[in-house]
Amino acid sequence: MPAFSRELRGGALYDINIYNLHLVIGLYGMPNKVSYWANTGFNGIDTSGVAILDYGDWKAVCIGAKDARNSAETILTGQNGILKLNGPPNLFTSFQYEIDGKKGEYSDTTFSTHMVYEFREFERMYREDDWETIVKCMNHTLSVMRVAEALRKDAGIVFPCDEKEFV
Repeated sequence: MPAFSRELRGGALYDINIYNLHLVIGLYGMPNKVSYWANTGFNGIDTSGVAILDYGDWKAVCIGAKDARNSAETILTGQNGILKLNGPPNLFTSFQYEIDGKKGEYSDTTFSTHMVYEFREFERMYREDDWETIVKCMNHTLSVMRVAEALRKDAGIVFPCDEKEFV
């Protein structure tokens, strides 16, 4: 299974927690510092872990686990309110919020698969030759992967590709 393969760069960080990182970095940008507290298996792959993204005056905590069952939810809190996604950030179809005492909720179950909106946006970017959005998405992905790599290295997780010299 790739999720637990050191050779295929598996682990909870890249398999589960990557969605949390995409959300947080998409909302708040690059953190100032990062740290990753990982539980590692016999082969050195993280089976679960807690990523802490330091934004100076506040921190974001991203938790991902392949070795435990839990209720998948995403909660964003701030001085003025709270936003709770019902499910992980890559699959949720509804959320509740309370902002300055005003409560509300939103739900969208139009499609049976969560990928429809993503595929529609890919198709739109291609059809409209929207290179500005394409580059923005690619830069976001690069930012997420830079943070993921820094987190992985902070936890001392080493992949075979780290041990090779590239010319």
